[in-house]
Parts: sequence; structure tokens; C-alpha cells
Amino acid sequence: CGLCMEDTYESGDKCNVCADGSGAAFFVAIACGVIVVATTAYLASSDVHKRSRASSFFSIAVGVQLTAIQTLSVFRTLTLTWVEPLNTILRTTELVTFNLGIVRTACLFGSDPVFEFASRQLTPILCVPVIVVVLFWRHRQDRELNLARETCNAVGTVFSAFYIGLLKSCLAPFV
Repeated sequence: CGLCMEDTYESGDKCNVCADGSGAAFFVAIACGVIVVATTAYLASSDVHKRSRASSFFSIAVGVQLTAIQTLSVFRTLTLTWVEPLNTILRTTELVTFNLGIVRTACLFGSDPVFEFASRQLTPILCVPVIVVVLFWRHRQDRELNLARETCNAVGTVFSAFYIGLLKSCLAPFV
């Protein structure tokens, strides 16, 4: 990391020139991330007794799938030459582990290893305001909702869902 010049982004072992509109993927990833976190917060704060079984099953299946994708991303750290299409699949799992370089952040913010590490560490923390907004909205609909308890529950659910990604992100400079 940090080997590419200005207006280029790292892709594998080489640096590619940023094209016009290269940063669009970053904003799409942010929008998708906000939707995922908001949905998770909403589902985590809903009463499980009032939910349908299909909704509960879907929540559990998404959680298991997310854990499987993050576990798969650990294989990317092995020093092996992966063949296609496995290489592409492993590259896309990097987004779930807060590797924002996959959406070409270097084209928007420059190629700075310190910024990349800081953005990996701050991404989960920036999920908390989204959770608070969603739960405040739910609290306005349902006054019986204990806002503090549900906020802790939703934050814990999101952080436990992204545990492997958080751990991998923290250990990235040392591996």
C-alpha cells in the first residue's frame, strides 16, 4: 500500500490511472452501507414476538451469509495466486471487511496509507449515528421503545455481524 502515485489507484500489484467518474463507486458503497446498517438496526430493535417467521429466518440467513463472506475474505490474505473467478470473488469480499480501496477511494482522497487505515477504523464507528437516527425514528412511532436499550442492542448486533471485518481491519497493518 502507498506505492501508487497521485491520481492512480492500486489494483492487485499494479497502479491504474483514475478515470473520470472513478469515485462514483465510493458513493454507491456508502449508500448501500447506510441501507444495510439502517435495515439491521430496524430489525434488531423490532420485537421478535411480533415478527413473522419468514422475517426472522431472513435475518438469521443474512447474518450467517455475512459471517461466511467475511470468513472467505480471510483467505485473501494467504500468499497464493488465486485463479479466476475465485480471485474476483475474494476481491469483492474485501468491501465487507471495510477495505474501501476496492471502491477506488484513492481517486477521491489520494493514495495515503494512513488515511486508508483511519477510514477502515472509522467506518464502523460512523455506523452508530445511522443506528441512532433509525432508532429515534422508531421511538417516535412506538413510545414504549426503550431507546437506550435498543441502541445498545442494535450497535451490538451490527458490531457482532462485522466482527471478523473489524478484527481483520485492525490487524491489516501488521499482516
